[in-house]
Amino acid sequence: MRFINVANSIAVATALLAVVFGYLANFYMAMIAPLSVEYEGPCFWASWMIAQGKNPYDAAALTSTPIGILIYPPCYFVISGLLLKLTGAVYWPLRLVSELSIILSAIALYRLFAMAKCTKLSIAIGLIIYLTYFPIWSWAYKGRVDMLSIAFSAWALERFVHAWLAKDNGGANGETVGGGEAGKIAALMRRSAQYLPFILLAALATFTKQPSSVIFLAVVIFLFAVRQARLALAIVLASAIALSGALGITQILTSGGYLAHMSFASACPVALDKMIRVISSLQLAPFNLFVFALALIVVLLARKRLEKPLDVNVFLPALLFVLSSTIGVYTSGLKFSNPNHLMLPLLSLSWLTGVLVDRISFTWFKTIASTSVVLGASLFLFLVGRQSVPAIDEQLPLMSETFTQLRQLNLKDKLVLAEDPAVCVMVGAVPDCMDIVGLISLWENPRIKSRLPD
Repeated sequence: MRFINVANSIAVATALLAVVFGYLANFYMAMIAPLSVEYEGPCFWASWMIAQGKNPYDAAALTSTPIGILIYPPCYFVISGLLLKLTGAVYWPLRLVSELSIILSAIALYRLFAMAKCTKLSIAIGLIIYLTYFPIWSWAYKGRVDMLSIAFSAWALERFVHAWLAKDNGGANGETVGGGEAGKIAALMRRSAQYLPFILLAALATFTKQPSSVIFLAVVIFLFAVRQARLALAIVLASAIALSGALGITQILTSGGYLAHMSFASACPVALDKMIRVISSLQLAPFNLFVFALALIVVLLARKRLEKPLDVNVFLPALLFVLSSTIGVYTSGLKFSNPNHLMLPLLSLSWLTGVLVDRISFTWFKTIASTSVVLGASLFLFLVGRQSVPAIDEQLPLMSETFTQLRQLNLKDKLVLAEDPAVCVMVGAVPDCMDIVGLISLWENPRIKSRLPD
């Protein structure tokens, strides 16, 4: 028995190191690419505008040239814009934010597992599962909003669970004894204050990418389910104040353009076939899904024999997975959407899977789970070695050739329509840049089309 446990630990530790190596390979290739590797242009454009002290949410840019359409909130753009102010018009600062974000999200997930008192083996299995989902690793090195939003989301969840489990004067959730109504109100305020870091981080996640707002809903439903209605209402009130305050400030700073851009993008159509294609990307992580399915079956069949009780570390990620999947699946049906819409559901699913694996003490199950993540890590390395790294490597000569050709055209100060505005900036042209995907989607809407310039 001990030999099997040691063998499982060695195999999983080796697999985790292999996954880290695969990430480093992707990071390196992305950092040396001078132009967009995939759909990074709109985020670069917004960040570059902020770096120049301009308003990327100018309402006039929706209906007149140079056109600029943004469908995301400003948090990522502000951070990246500050970096671009120091480095100039290059992509690597944007990618660095994403690369640091995947590291931070993994640390937060580790903390969630640790607070659930998971073993080192279960933690490693949970981290490998998270890091080898295709929508996670394939977007972790791209200069876009997605990974930063996931990092904020992961740490918001970590702060909530930390506050929930805290023991201070009866705990964050302890009952107040005596003091009358005034004492109860004071106790509620003290309890609510412990959740302010969660509220702040969840708000930052929401103002990085909108679907992360579902974290608020998941937490409030959880609190009502465990009969903490007053605390739930206090968090709702504090969250509403934080979000409305951030929205108001953003509206003022963008001269009213922020909501104009958000409402403009809301007209994107949804297609069932696209939804199915995005969801099918999960087939690139079959071993991860197998571990979750097997763990769920074992837990349901052997609840009385579980190693540890089911608690917030099971119910909250399960609830978040259901809610975020509903939103993620729907938004994945947007025309030209990508698997990045599934990142938050996969974060919560990885959290849930790791905890379920830990709750099951059967040696045969641990061996199957360990073997599965080793196979999953192997598949991940294969995809990195045969797809993502070669794909970027093949683009590098074309990127250099693009610069050479465009410089010969003498485009200085000319208006150029481009998905990648970095090309324009580097040759002195004025980028007529928008979210091309959003524009093509909206073009099919006659109401929107009539507003666009010729």
